Amino acid sequence: MVIKMVTLISSWLLYNGLILSLRWQRLNLHRKLVNLARKLCFVILSITVVVCLILIFNGWASWTLFATFVLGNIQIPFAVLRIVLSSLRLFGSKGSHHDTKNEHLVPALKVFYSMVLAQGGLYIMACLTESLLSSRFRKSLARHCGSDESVELYYEHSYERYMEDGLLASEDLNIFRFAIDSIDSNTNEKKLAAVQILHSLLEQEASKTVLRSKIITCTKAVATLISMLGWTPPEDDGLKIKLFAAKIISKLAGDLQIVGIPGAIQKVSSLLDADYQSKELQGTSAQKVVTNEHNIDNKKPSNDPTAIVDIEGDETGFQPTIVQDKRSFGIRKGLQYIVNFMSVSEQGSDQKEVSQEGNEPWKDEDSFLILGMLILERLSCNLDNCTEISKAADLIPKIIRFMTFAANTGNISETHQRQRVFSSLKLVAKLASTKGEIGMVLRQKISEQPLLLNDLAEILEDSHSSTYQQELAICIIAKLSFNKETSQEIGSFQVIINKLVHAFLSPNESPTMRMIVGQALLNLSIENASSCLAISEETTYELFENLKIMLQNYEYTYVAASLLQNLCYDRKEQIWNPRSIEHLSSALPVVFERMMKATGKQLEALMGLTSQMCNVIPKCFVRNLESHLGVEAFVQKLVVILNANKTPSPEHPRMRRVTVEMAISIVELCPDYAAIFREQGMMEALCKVERTPSKVEKYRVFFGGIGVVLENGLLLPILVARAKGLIIGVATPAIGSQPENQA
Repeated sequence: MVIKMVTLISSWLLYNGLILSLRWQRLNLHRKLVNLARKLCFVILSITVVVCLILIFNGWASWTLFATFVLGNIQIPFAVLRIVLSSLRLFGSKGSHHDTKNEHLVPALKVFYSMVLAQGGLYIMACLTESLLSSRFRKSLARHCGSDESVELYYEHSYERYMEDGLLASEDLNIFRFAIDSIDSNTNEKKLAAVQILHSLLEQEASKTVLRSKIITCTKAVATLISMLGWTPPEDDGLKIKLFAAKIISKLAGDLQIVGIPGAIQKVSSLLDADYQSKELQGTSAQKVVTNEHNIDNKKPSNDPTAIVDIEGDETGFQPTIVQDKRSFGIRKGLQYIVNFMSVSEQGSDQKEVSQEGNEPWKDEDSFLILGMLILERLSCNLDNCTEISKAADLIPKIIRFMTFAANTGNISETHQRQRVFSSLKLVAKLASTKGEIGMVLRQKISEQPLLLNDLAEILEDSHSSTYQQELAICIIAKLSFNKETSQEIGSFQVIINKLVHAFLSPNESPTMRMIVGQALLNLSIENASSCLAISEETTYELFENLKIMLQNYEYTYVAASLLQNLCYDRKEQIWNPRSIEHLSSALPVVFERMMKATGKQLEALMGLTSQMCNVIPKCFVRNLESHLGVEAFVQKLVVILNANKTPSPEHPRMRRVTVEMAISIVELCPDYAAIFREQGMMEALCKVERTPSKVEKYRVFFGGIGVVLENGLLLPILVARAKGLIIGVATPAIGSQPENQA
């Protein structure tokens, strides 16, 4: 008996040695030695338990061990044993105790054996239910969470907490809480499980919005995830953690404010230095990203083959990567650890990859560089984040260097390089479109890059560039043109001007593209003689004829009128030939008709164009004014405009200026009209303008509530004084030299 008990105690000690080795492994101490000791302890434990049970319980032990092996669960044989023994005592002959003197013994034993019988029945029900449902639940959870290992760690964590605190434990044991807590774990195993779980949960359409807000409120977890972006791990597990952390941050970036996280931009910027694109990460499937990217104007052709959604960072992101390890959960739990320890997982053969057939391979966003630019793009939705981006040293040059497409780039494939160019374009376009004062700073930093315009010209010329890529390049040009020096520099690139004019006038281009190009040409032509000359020298299309046609289309009226106004303001001999004058003269009736019905920005553009046409073709202007509109109606329209715009608006800051200039041009051209101006109340309207000066009128273009292009003409009070003097017949100095009569 002593030998039997010693054997049993030895098995117990070996079992505790096994548990201790498992805990040591979690601390990553002497991994190989611990693995060897663990396997050895488990084998010895199995042998000693079997021998011990057989020696002590003889036949019962043999049947119990056999049933355990067959059923894969030691609880069921013992539950059956409880039922059998209690049944024998309750219903068998051995259950009689009539010879006892204690009258309460028999009822007490019946109650006791009834409880044992019920307990055995409940055990069997619980085991059967657990065997049938638990494995299904785990497999389902594993499919949603990316890997079986993550779910196993979660189950183990929950089991330990329930064993310590009971079923009424106060700790929140849901899988999301486990992932958040495990991010700060000391082991890479738990960190990897945490980021895999969070990434998979964020893929769930039904719950991702709530989960995003929960993660963002966990400041410590977000800071830890961002710190992972700066890792330079040599092992694969570290790279996997960094990859999943980058994917999670890319999903949260649109709602993150990183001002309070020290070094956050530097950590994200380090992803642009990483060159892991060609490295295969074992256990991670190739992933297709379907991001919800819009262009700067939130319009994108639906037939664009490079359609990637959401430059705003709203939601969207990576399609779920499912890595399935088809291990059995419910068979032979007593031998499960032996199978796991002694055999190699066949995970690779059962791995399932999610891919989308037909998509270009360069849409694979499983690279740190692309994820880094995606994170920066979504962070830039917040102006405070943009401030941090503008402060980061060498970040803008680092982004723009990937915009260059070079033929000889070593082991980088052409498709992958085009992906870099596309991601860089999206990010630069987003930064260039930033509003407010910080937007001016970012545009200045972008425009200072020496190779930027060459790269943009190359993209516009590249026949392989998609429509969306060209839209992004043109958006960058349009926004950078707010700066006068940059605008003049762009105007010297004849290849850029040619491409813009072609796209603007070509009827084959989409309306979205033509509007974007028109805005770029408009910004480039503002008081820029070289750009105006370059635009007029493009002879593939009849420029003025096409602009006249576009004036009749409501969608293009503002852009066409503004561009014509800028060209009229330049008035160089190289631009104004007899054919151009003819087209301009024939457009006058259309301009008058549109002007009388237009409002807002369109009215401002048409009024400015009318004023310039009065200077360029004065005789034709007077004839059309008298025959098509009438001087009284026209003057009344001017008075109404001035009275309706007592407070200048950033949407159309030049409204009062162009109206006053129009009045000056008409009275200078036909002094007899001064009486009509007085009769219609122009003097009173001018006095109101004189009494309500505004800083808004010092600018001609606003973007995001900030004036970005200064007004270089005479101050509005000087123009008002000139107009009043002409109307009342008092001689005043001329504003400028009168142009020659050309019509």
